[in-house]
Amino acid sequence: MHFTNKFVSAQVIHTPTATVASSASSQERALRGSMESARDEAAAAKIGELLAERLLLKNIPAVAVHLKSE
Repeated sequence: MHFTNKFVSAQVIHTPTATVASSASSQERALRGSMESARDEAAAAKIGELLAERLLLKNIPAVAVHLKSE
């Protein structure tokens, strides 16, 4: 998950192949109207839910999270 001053985005990367399995962002047109702010906790939760739905559609039921020290 990545936060900027204006938006929230998240992506899941398949490490062995270095490809993006799925991603979601508060910049997407479909989400803009349904969120009060594009960079708060509620936006992050909505992005997480959308990302989870997209992963389930691709038959990816679980992911491992690796936190950066940033």
